[in-house]
Amino acid sequence: MTPRFFVATGFLMVGMAGASLAHAAQPTEQQVEQDFGHLSQDGLRSFADVDIAGRAIAVGNISTAKDALKDANRSLLHAQRDNHQFMLQESELHPASRVPDGHSGRLPSADQSSGRVGWLPILGEYIEKDPTQSQPDHAKALADANSKLKSGNTKEAAASLSKAGENVEFVLAVAPLKDYQAIVHRASELLTAGRTGPAMDALTEAQESVRFVSQDFTVAADGKTLQPVPATSAPATSAPATSGSAAPASGN
Repeated sequence: MTPRFFVATGFLMVGMAGASLAHAAQPTEQQVEQDFGHLSQDGLRSFADVDIAGRAIAVGNISTAKDALKDANRSLLHAQRDNHQFMLQESELHPASRVPDGHSGRLPSADQSSGRVGWLPILGEYIEKDPTQSQPDHAKALADANSKLKSGNTKEAAASLSKAGENVEFVLAVAPLKDYQAIVHRASELLTAGRTGPAMDALTEAQESVRFVSQDFTVAADGKTLQPVPATSAPATSAPATSGSAAPASGN
């Protein structure tokens, strides 16, 4: 499996409770604040740590990778109590217009018939819905807006978005929390055992479990208002191991 890691620090991390994720026109300052204000802090931190760990393994900095995964596991334990989670089948997720350039993960499948799972919003960004309609000044304004929002400057982000035209979509990345947590824990265990190849594969698997969506998640497919996943008490122990066995070694 070829590792492809998100540039997490360059990606806007936002939540979605009460916010429309596909904007029909340029987002207002209030809309931008909603997009930014519902961030899952634990999801954001864990996903950034996964990115750091993968990059550290790639250059042989195993100590940094171990520290990053330790922090990721801790954040994912806390995320069990995060009411930004929502319950849906993958087939109920509304696909974004496309996967943002340079990122792992994929659009949700309408044919996926697995049961309802808890999805955690972990990052997102404004993109051009149709890249073929891109204009240099619009692309520059969009990049500037994402940079401003990354630092929490919603007023200036909205001002930049007003110069980006109407070919704008907010794309949210969501992860299946339980599966994602288990895969990250497996990567940590593999790395501790010195199995860097399988650990890298596991990190890539975690990132590829992400789905890119664009929808107002306050209303489900059946027309009912979505409710957040009830908060649970995260255990004080380390993250749970997966039920399956670790992958065979593919290199160190």
